[in-house]
Amino acid sequence: MGVENSYVLVLNSGWLPIGVKRLKEAISAVYENKDWQLVQIDHIDDEPFIQPIGWSDWMDLDVPEYCKGIYTMRGMIRQPTVIIAKTYSKVNFRKLRPNKRGIYDRDRGVCQYTGKKLTRTNCSIDHRVPKSRGGKDTWENMVLCDKEINNKKGSKLPGEFYLQVIKEPKSPGPLPMVELITTKHKDWEYFIA
Repeated sequence: MGVENSYVLVLNSGWLPIGVKRLKEAISAVYENKDWQLVQIDHIDDEPFIQPIGWSDWMDLDVPEYCKGIYTMRGMIRQPTVIIAKTYSKVNFRKLRPNKRGIYDRDRGVCQYTGKKLTRTNCSIDHRVPKSRGGKDTWENMVLCDKEINNKKGSKLPGEFYLQVIKEPKSPGPLPMVELITTKHKDWEYFIA
Protein backbone atom coordinates (compact mmCIF):
# COMPACT_ATOMS: atom_id res chain seq x y z
CA MET A 1 0.00 0.00 0.00
CA GLY A 2 1.55 3.32 -1.07
CA VAL A 3 1.61 6.63 0.76
CA GLU A 4 -1.49 7.76 -1.16
CA ASN A 5 -3.56 4.82 0.17
CA SER A 6 -2.10 4.58 3.68
CA TYR A 7 -4.03 5.55 6.78
CA VAL A 8 -3.10 6.57 10.31
CA LEU A 9 -5.18 5.79 13.39
CA VAL A 10 -6.28 8.94 15.26
CA LEU A 11 -6.52 8.85 19.06
CA ASN A 12 -8.10 11.48 21.30
CA SER A 13 -6.30 12.97 24.31
CA GLY A 14 -7.36 9.95 26.40
CA TRP A 15 -5.75 7.61 23.83
CA LEU A 16 -9.14 6.31 22.64
CA PRO A 17 -9.54 5.71 18.87
CA ILE A 18 -11.73 8.34 17.18
CA GLY A 19 -11.10 7.67 13.48
CA VAL A 20 -8.49 7.53 10.76
CA LYS A 21 -6.73 10.09 8.56
CA ARG A 22 -4.93 9.68 5.27
CA LEU A 23 -1.20 9.52 5.88
CA LYS A 24 -0.51 12.79 4.03
CA GLU A 25 -3.16 14.62 6.08
CA ALA A 26 -1.80 13.17 9.31
CA ILE A 27 1.77 14.24 8.54
CA SER A 28 0.58 17.76 7.64
CA ALA A 29 -1.41 18.00 10.88
CA VAL A 30 1.52 16.92 13.06
CA TYR A 31 4.07 19.03 11.19
CA GLU A 32 2.04 22.23 11.22
CA ASN A 33 0.25 22.06 14.57
CA LYS A 34 1.38 21.52 18.17
CA ASP A 35 -2.04 20.07 19.06
CA TRP A 36 -1.05 16.81 17.34
CA GLN A 37 1.53 14.23 18.37
CA LEU A 38 2.91 11.06 16.80
CA VAL A 39 2.98 7.74 18.62
CA GLN A 40 6.24 5.79 18.53
CA ILE A 41 5.59 2.05 18.60
CA ASP A 42 8.63 -0.20 18.78
CA HIS A 43 8.90 -3.89 19.51
CA ILE A 44 11.65 -4.74 21.97
CA ASP A 45 12.04 -8.43 22.82
CA ASP A 46 8.46 -9.05 21.63
CA GLU A 47 7.16 -6.38 24.03
CA PRO A 48 5.67 -3.14 22.72
CA PHE A 49 7.30 0.17 23.60
CA ILE A 50 4.74 2.94 23.08
CA GLN A 51 5.28 6.65 23.67
CA PRO A 52 4.06 10.00 22.32
CA ILE A 53 6.68 11.91 20.39
CA GLY A 54 6.98 15.28 18.63
CA TRP A 55 7.78 15.86 14.96
CA SER A 56 11.45 16.84 15.41
CA ASP A 57 12.16 13.74 17.54
CA TRP A 58 10.26 11.60 14.99
CA MET A 59 12.62 12.79 12.26
CA ASP A 60 15.56 11.37 14.26
CA LEU A 61 14.08 7.87 14.74
CA ASP A 62 15.60 4.91 12.95
CA VAL A 63 13.46 3.03 10.44
CA PRO A 64 13.53 -0.57 11.73
CA GLU A 65 12.90 -3.47 9.34
CA TYR A 66 9.33 -3.97 10.65
CA CYS A 67 8.39 -0.35 9.75
CA LYS A 68 7.80 1.27 6.39
CA GLY A 69 9.78 4.33 5.45
CA ILE A 70 8.95 7.52 3.58
CA TYR A 71 11.44 9.40 1.46
CA THR A 72 11.66 13.11 2.30
CA MET A 73 14.04 15.91 1.36
CA ARG A 74 15.93 15.19 4.61
CA GLY A 75 16.14 11.48 3.86
CA MET A 76 14.18 8.41 4.92
CA ILE A 77 11.82 8.72 7.91
CA ARG A 78 9.60 6.19 9.61
CA GLN A 79 6.01 6.04 8.35
CA PRO A 80 3.65 6.97 11.20
CA THR A 81 0.77 4.62 12.03
CA VAL A 82 -0.88 6.37 15.01
CA ILE A 83 -1.30 10.03 16.00
CA ILE A 84 -2.89 11.80 18.98
CA ALA A 85 -5.16 14.87 18.97
CA LYS A 86 -3.80 16.26 22.26
CA THR A 87 -6.60 18.80 22.84
CA TYR A 88 -9.55 16.68 21.68
CA SER A 89 -11.20 14.54 24.36
CA LYS A 90 -14.52 13.51 22.78
CA VAL A 91 -15.37 10.14 21.25
CA ASN A 92 -16.84 10.44 17.75
CA PHE A 93 -20.10 8.70 16.85
CA ARG A 94 -21.75 8.23 13.48
CA LYS A 95 -25.39 7.57 12.67
CA LEU A 96 -25.65 4.93 9.95
CA ARG A 97 -27.99 5.20 6.99
CA PRO A 98 -30.19 2.31 5.82
CA ASN A 99 -28.10 1.61 2.70
CA LYS A 100 -25.81 -1.28 1.75
CA ARG A 101 -22.89 -0.02 3.85
CA GLY A 102 -25.11 0.78 6.84
CA ILE A 103 -26.85 -2.61 6.72
CA TYR A 104 -23.47 -4.36 6.34
CA ASP A 105 -22.10 -2.54 9.41
CA ARG A 106 -25.27 -3.09 11.48
CA ASP A 107 -25.34 -6.83 10.69
CA ARG A 108 -21.55 -7.09 11.17
CA GLY A 109 -21.09 -8.66 7.73
CA VAL A 110 -23.15 -11.75 8.64
CA CYS A 111 -25.94 -13.19 6.47
CA GLN A 112 -29.07 -12.84 8.56
CA TYR A 113 -30.52 -16.11 7.23
CA THR A 114 -27.51 -18.47 7.35
CA GLY A 115 -25.04 -16.89 9.78
CA LYS A 116 -22.32 -17.04 7.10
CA LYS A 117 -19.66 -14.32 7.22
CA LEU A 118 -19.87 -12.27 4.02
CA THR A 119 -17.55 -9.87 2.22
CA ARG A 120 -18.77 -6.63 0.73
CA THR A 121 -18.63 -8.30 -2.70
CA ASN A 122 -20.60 -11.49 -1.99
CA CYS A 123 -23.41 -9.86 -0.02
CA SER A 124 -26.64 -8.17 -0.97
CA ILE A 125 -29.49 -6.50 0.81
CA ASP A 126 -32.71 -8.47 1.12
CA HIS A 127 -35.98 -6.63 1.52
CA ARG A 128 -37.96 -8.95 3.79
CA VAL A 129 -41.10 -7.53 2.24
CA PRO A 130 -39.93 -7.09 -1.38
CA LYS A 131 -40.28 -3.68 -3.01
CA SER A 132 -42.54 -5.28 -5.63
CA ARG A 133 -44.94 -6.12 -2.78
CA GLY A 134 -44.84 -2.72 -1.12
CA GLY A 135 -41.68 -3.11 0.98
CA LYS A 136 -39.73 0.03 1.90
CA ASP A 137 -36.05 0.89 2.36
CA THR A 138 -36.19 0.85 6.17
CA TRP A 139 -33.92 -0.63 8.83
CA GLU A 140 -36.67 -3.01 9.89
CA ASN A 141 -37.29 -4.31 6.34
CA MET A 142 -33.68 -4.75 5.14
CA VAL A 143 -31.16 -7.42 6.17
CA LEU A 144 -27.75 -8.51 4.94
CA CYS A 145 -28.04 -11.62 2.80
CA ASP A 146 -25.86 -13.92 0.71
CA LYS A 147 -26.29 -12.97 -2.97
CA GLU A 148 -27.18 -16.53 -3.98
CA ILE A 149 -29.95 -16.82 -1.38
CA ASN A 150 -31.35 -13.41 -2.28
CA ASN A 151 -31.43 -14.34 -5.99
CA LYS A 152 -33.29 -17.60 -5.21
CA LYS A 153 -35.72 -15.85 -2.85
CA GLY A 154 -36.66 -13.28 -5.49
CA SER A 155 -39.92 -11.49 -4.66
CA LYS A 156 -41.12 -14.02 -2.10
CA LEU A 157 -41.63 -13.26 1.57
CA PRO A 158 -39.13 -15.02 3.87
CA GLY A 159 -41.87 -17.37 5.15
CA GLU A 160 -42.80 -18.35 1.59
CA PHE A 161 -39.17 -19.29 0.98
CA TYR A 162 -38.78 -20.97 4.41
CA LEU A 163 -36.28 -18.42 5.69
CA GLN A 164 -36.08 -17.03 9.19
CA VAL A 165 -33.87 -14.15 10.30
CA ILE A 166 -31.28 -14.86 12.97
CA LYS A 167 -31.86 -11.50 14.64
CA GLU A 168 -34.87 -9.22 14.17
CA PRO A 169 -33.60 -6.14 12.29
CA LYS A 170 -33.92 -2.73 13.91
CA SER A 171 -32.50 0.74 13.58
CA PRO A 172 -29.07 0.98 15.24
CA GLY A 173 -28.18 3.85 17.49
CA PRO A 174 -25.13 5.96 16.74
CA LEU A 175 -21.96 3.83 16.65
CA PRO A 176 -18.52 4.86 17.87
CA MET A 177 -16.33 5.61 14.83
CA VAL A 178 -13.84 2.99 15.98
CA GLU A 179 -16.41 0.25 15.26
CA LEU A 180 -16.58 1.39 11.64
CA ILE A 181 -12.83 1.23 10.96
CA THR A 182 -12.27 -1.50 8.39
CA THR A 183 -8.64 -0.87 7.38
CA LYS A 184 -6.33 -2.12 10.07
CA HIS A 185 -2.57 -1.94 10.77
CA LYS A 186 -0.80 -4.25 13.22
CA ASP A 187 0.17 -1.26 15.41
CA TRP A 188 -3.52 -0.40 15.86
CA GLU A 189 -4.21 -3.59 17.83
CA TYR A 190 -2.88 -1.86 20.96
CA PHE A 191 -5.73 0.67 20.74
CA ILE A 192 -8.58 -1.20 19.00
CA ALA A 193 -10.00 -4.22 20.79
